Amino acid sequence: YASISGLVHAFALAREDKVAATALAPYLNAITSILPPIAAGMATAIDAGQYDGDEANLSMMTASVDHLLHMSRDRGLDTGQLEAIKAVADRAIAKGHGADGWASTFEVLKLKG
Repeated sequence: YASISGLVHAFALAREDKVAATALAPYLNAITSILPPIAAGMATAIDAGQYDGDEANLSMMTASVDHLLHMSRDRGLDTGQLEAIKAVADRAIAKGHGADGWASTFEVLKLKG
């Protein structure tokens, strides 16, 4: 649901910048096509408990989420989903995962125990 909601949010951002959803869709198709190998890599990382962040670390990607938050607020869009995503990432960074990959957020999803 978060992925689909992210697509809808991208369309909302585009509309606020006078870009039609149909003009943006081909670019989103290119992004969504990389999800299967990302999912496979994340699954391997999670099972191994090793979250390589050499190509894209959590601190860098969280800065991108923060940028999206600012853009969305400036355009009067709801930011609830982005705030939740950033909160999880911020917790992982606080636990020392800033240099790790996004899959390291797995380590902070369990709230107790």
